[in-house]
Amino acid sequence: MWHERRLSVCGGGKKRGGRIKMGFQEEMKRMFLRIVAGEVEPVEWEKWWNSNRLKLEENLTRGDRGRIMPALWSANYYWMTKTQGGVAYYFHAQGRPVETSGYYEEKAREEEIRDRQKAMEAYHRKTAPARRAWEEYLEKHPTESISFDWKSLLGMPPGQKPVKVFGYKNARTTEQWKECGEELKLRLKENLQAKIAPVAKEYGMKKQAPKPLCGKRTAWYSGFSLSVISGAADMRP
Repeated sequence: MWHERRLSVCGGGKKRGGRIKMGFQEEMKRMFLRIVAGEVEPVEWEKWWNSNRLKLEENLTRGDRGRIMPALWSANYYWMTKTQGGVAYYFHAQGRPVETSGYYEEKAREEEIRDRQKAMEAYHRKTAPARRAWEEYLEKHPTESISFDWKSLLGMPPGQKPVKVFGYKNARTTEQWKECGEELKLRLKENLQAKIAPVAKEYGMKKQAPKPLCGKRTAWYSGFSLSVISGAADMRP
């Protein structure tokens, strides 16, 4: 008796002209089962959802609607995997677990590969003028081979002060942070003088004053750059 009543309520079918008119709940569940099987394309699903939006609000909870059709949903296979997951959760909550098809995940991977290829093609088109100019410059200015004993610069620079031992494991107070910062700048200065300066001199590079990055949004980075590079200001290549 209960089973027959449940079918009549869920089906909601009405006889008209000798034919049974499908109720919306039955139509919705059939569409959901097609989603589970991977039989609905993104455009078709979006069209069906938009045309039945009011009925869906009456038959689905807010949570189910959010899982099945997220706010940022777009007509592609990535979002169809989200929809399929939401539909599977809907059936699971009703005590009717379903096994989902891997169709949408496979198509989403293919879609991602295509999008990456398009992005790379657009990047190459956009940077082509700059690359051509750089290649022309390299043709006019061939590189010269330089023999430099860089291995001699590996390890601790000669004459470097011993490592300072702090009485704490992690800096917590302002004074401790200041003390660690001073030690860091000292180590950077010593390494710049002993390692970077000889390489720069060998390659004919010239010392240049540090320049802050432009814009207010990069002020924190500029301050950090200046504090780190300030140790190189006294460098004598």
